[in-house]
Amino acid sequence: KEVENSDFGDTGDKNVIGAYGDFELIKNHTTQAFLIWQRTEPTSELSRFTAGFYARGKINNFFHETEFAYQGGEISNIDVSAYMAALNIGYTFAGQKIAPTVAVGIDYLSGDDDLSDDTFKTFNTLYATNHKYYGFMDYFINIPVHTQKAGLQDIITTVSVALLKNLHAKLDYHLFSTAQEVFGETAIGMELDLTVTYGFRKGIKLVGGYSSFTPDKVFENWKGSAPASWAYLMTIFNF
Repeated sequence: KEVENSDFGDTGDKNVIGAYGDFELIKNHTTQAFLIWQRTEPTSELSRFTAGFYARGKINNFFHETEFAYQGGEISNIDVSAYMAALNIGYTFAGQKIAPTVAVGIDYLSGDDDLSDDTFKTFNTLYATNHKYYGFMDYFINIPVHTQKAGLQDIITTVSVALLKNLHAKLDYHLFSTAQEVFGETAIGMELDLTVTYGFRKGIKLVGGYSSFTPDKVFENWKGSAPASWAYLMTIFNF
């Protein structure tokens, strides 16, 4: 029960129903199927389902993650037809002193090419932790609002190394673009996220990071052409 208005006939209420299941169909591979249904009263305001699957696995030093989801239903008497797809592939150089891991991937969230027609084609990430996936600068936390319903494509490259026994560094490179043209362009910009983790002692971990974002044509029209950056340092206590 996401919203309870206590009105006659449950008018204005919003419910969320979900189900998922884990399956190990292949050794060292896990597949998860899921369904999320959002429903208001009356249902003509919102009756949207999101169905899909997530799979991850490992073959020797290679690993992969695959996800796909489709959204259908209705929002304010407009049909919904949207989707997302993601693929990440990586390799860990086991046996090396610094144990480097290299991974590449792409996330694609569909956008709407015509906001005036009778179909809503922009994928909504619902209750997702978008900070974890779409850059630590947090320009794409509220999707589709932050992409103005144009969708999002994120090409990702990640390199991580163990510099010392308790010191780990990770560098993420994001190349962002919209799924549909905005002002005749699709390029949003690029972001670099550096994260350094140090195990100070048992139960205490220090984490520091630096991020920078360089805008391209679409982002310049949205928010301006000035690059941005931020840095942080935090301590994590595990009791």
